[in-house]
Amino acid sequence: MEFSTKAGTPEKLKSSCVVVGVYADGKLTPSGTSIDAASGGNLSKAIKRGDQRGVRGSSLLLTGLTGIQAERVLLVGLGKQGELGEKAYTEAVRAALRGVIATGAEDLLFTLAEVSLRTSALQSACRASRSIGSINSRARKKIPFDSRRSSSRLIRAPRRKPVRVWPKASHSPTASS
Repeated sequence: MEFSTKAGTPEKLKSSCVVVGVYADGKLTPSGTSIDAASGGNLSKAIKRGDQRGVRGSSLLLTGLTGIQAERVLLVGLGKQGELGEKAYTEAVRAALRGVIATGAEDLLFTLAEVSLRTSALQSACRASRSIGSINSRARKKIPFDSRRSSSRLIRAPRRKPVRVWPKASHSPTASS
């Protein structure tokens, strides 16, 4: 798996697929708003038709949009805007990756990192990256996804035996005669 970072606006960056978030009230993320404006309002039209309601974990693939460089746009439901926490974000990331894997896209412009969460961004990024790894490995091995197996586990270092240090003295603890 290769990662790269590019600077620019999402509608001008060339990619096989761009992932955009949509909330339950129909509001798009900032990248989604700019892509919607560049494509002539096609994203908001799909939302108004009811094709994507912003339900947490849902996704809708749009193809053939003019005015943007991406071949496909994947709308991912984020749920209610004020209730977007770590669990909902992880669910959105999983839905996005399932949708992208199903398309066969060669590369991905992932814009869900711009949404604000109720929890620490570092915790969410770590948990999301674990889910990305589990989905990616399951997709290659054709193993069905089981959410119980991808739960976070605490890895502890093995306990060491205490080391006994003798105090400095004139005599050491040896067998006495």
